[in-house]
Amino acid sequence: MSAKHLESPAYRKLSSVDTDAFCAHLLRLDRENRRLRFGHAVSDAFIRTYTDVAASLGGVVHGCFIDGTLRAAAELRPVSELMPKTAEAAFSVERDFQNAGIGSALLRRTVRSAQNRGVRSLVMYCLLENGRMRAVAAKHRAVLAIEEGEVIGEVAPPVASPLSVMRESMADTLVHLEGLFDVSGRPGRA
Repeated sequence: MSAKHLESPAYRKLSSVDTDAFCAHLLRLDRENRRLRFGHAVSDAFIRTYTDVAASLGGVVHGCFIDGTLRAAAELRPVSELMPKTAEAAFSVERDFQNAGIGSALLRRTVRSAQNRGVRSLVMYCLLENGRMRAVAAKHRAVLAIEEGEVIGEVAPPVASPLSVMRESMADTLVHLEGLFDVSGRPGRA
């Protein structure tokens, strides 16, 4: 699907109320895209357990909603408490929504979130045959290395600035306000 076929994708951070939507998105990934996302074949049961645990891992997940349905996600997770300046990013885009710029848009948001959290090294792992992910990483100036059959991309986010923090905060606020009002301007649900 190309970007011109997408009806106004909406990007926002996911919260605990989005766990079911995140799980449904990952369950909609076909076998090949599940393998590319997780590095190996995974079952529905694995995805259900993963999404239950993912919310407690202390990261940020950005989602792309199309017609109100989560169709893509980018996860930013700290690597470990011993490496607080290093985080990992992982992406998933449903097949019908690939090649439309969604991965790049999610990576931009992920880099900004990493930047504003003091991350100095943002690492992305993907299988060697995952050309789409390699292309997105290269587009964002990731240094790519091949190790043991997988590609490791590393981006060095810029140092946080008042402007970068303000941009992230304003984007979050705008999404929240849009949730309060529907398109006609009438109060909606938050």
